[in-house]
Amino acid sequence: MHERASPGHTTHHKRRAFDSSRLPDRVCHSLRRSLLLACLILVELLACGLAIGVVVLLIAVAAAPSQGLTVSGTAAVWYLLVPAVLFVVVGTALLLYAALYGEHVVLSSIDARRLDPLRRHVLGDVCEELAIAAGVRAPDVRVVDDPSPNCLVAGSRRRLTIVATAGLLELLPRTELQAVVAHQLAHVVNGDLGFETFLAAVASVMARMTGTARPGQVPLAVGVLWFPAAAFQKIIDGVGRAAWADRDDAADDTAVRLCGDPAALIDALRAIDDGPPGDLARWPALTRLFMVDPIELTAPGHPVRPSLDERIARLEPLVVPAD
Repeated sequence: MHERASPGHTTHHKRRAFDSSRLPDRVCHSLRRSLLLACLILVELLACGLAIGVVVLLIAVAAAPSQGLTVSGTAAVWYLLVPAVLFVVVGTALLLYAALYGEHVVLSSIDARRLDPLRRHVLGDVCEELAIAAGVRAPDVRVVDDPSPNCLVAGSRRRLTIVATAGLLELLPRTELQAVVAHQLAHVVNGDLGFETFLAAVASVMARMTGTARPGQVPLAVGVLWFPAAAFQKIIDGVGRAAWADRDDAADDTAVRLCGDPAALIDALRAIDDGPPGDLARWPALTRLFMVDPIELTAPGHPVRPSLDERIARLEPLVVPAD
């Protein structure tokens, strides 16, 4: 638990303009990572298809003599190629769907509602103000009914959505909301949101296939299809551990430049840590898109992302107390 700063505590931090000249390089880097992940999954699909083809071929060869038949070379090739091609085609379709509709896949996995336009919350104003400052499109804003304070972002530079919990809107003042939104928009500025959304969408699809997307769900993949889907989840987890090693630190740095108040970001992180427990961990495929990993909050020691204490320790030297 952390002790939050008093309301009278103020800080000074000079806001600097963003250097947009490197943004195309960041976007290209994100696209390269997405293509690398897609190739890795397709290679595994090919390997799984060939493995299944070998098993089917061995069964056919073993059963052929008892039926008075023989397996020709052409038939053996078909036994090997048909499962491999089928797996690759299906996998390519799933990857294209995740790439084109990743934001939709993420949002369809959670029960988020749009803000009532007749009762506009301060969050909508904060998102528009910071989007203008960051030079990105204003995000669509939604709310999920969960008491724990947290925030999720999904999409790309062309279209993005911020999903805040009801607990975040109830517990955080405007300055801390600005810091939270600045952190989430920083993923757009840093050029990694597209890859993060793609990775989460693929993980969400695989979780639905294996029945781990949420408790009590029936798996969509049965029989031999369950094993490659489960293997994909392991690949996604491994890629996530590598891709998320420093993304939070980079986003925190960019958020400080965007909102100009490192103390507010520290207070927001502490508020999220000290907030009431929720049930966001029921979406394990999406936890990496939240500002703070819900699994880390419920089960400390989750190794994918830097801990809250580490992030706060990095930000504290940036705070300049008022004279």
